[in-house]
Amino acid sequence: MLPRLSMLTAADVLGLLATALAAWFSVPQVVRLARTGNVAGVSAESLAASLVSLTAWTLYGAAHGYAWVVASSVVGVPSTLAALLLALRYGAQLRPTIPVAWGAVLVTATGAAVVVSPSLLDVVLGCSILWYVGPAAVRAWSSTDVSGIAAASWLVLAGEGSVFGLYGLVGGVAADRVYGLAAMTGSALVLGRLAVARSGRARDHRATQPA
Repeated sequence: MLPRLSMLTAADVLGLLATALAAWFSVPQVVRLARTGNVAGVSAESLAASLVSLTAWTLYGAAHGYAWVVASSVVGVPSTLAALLLALRYGAQLRPTIPVAWGAVLVTATGAAVVVSPSLLDVVLGCSILWYVGPAAVRAWSSTDVSGIAAASWLVLAGEGSVFGLYGLVGGVAADRVYGLAAMTGSALVLGRLAVARSGRARDHRATQPA
């Protein structure tokens, strides 16, 4: 059960902020896809893997009694699902290998955590964001056109990663600390690719201007 406003701790404030950012994360991408129908540079595999991760985080939070982990996971599902469906509608190709493999890793890690050590699942789940940012970064850096990617979504993810990392430190949630570091690193990679693309367009524009 979420605490009353008058009883909020530092961990609760960070959890509330993380939940707000998680709810907003995929919205810019949804808006961009709905407005333009442009899927250039967008990875459907990363969106599908993100849905798998959100489901796993929800179950993890519920099992450990982490209310903010559950909240921040559940609120991210609608916009992420909408982004995936729009991407598929406008021609993005979804190869199920990545989301299926990620689901298999989670199931295996859960079983190993029961037999070996619970901390194993913390590390694996904390790295869940890599299954989102990994395919997205590879797609972005291997695509000549990245105009379909919403930079705002990656800026939100960078902010979300920093908040989750702090929440993990304050609230003692090891998986969130790993998640925060991975989210910020992945966001930097994609935003770096978008910056390179903008720089290239600026050079091309200057080259076409009369002397």
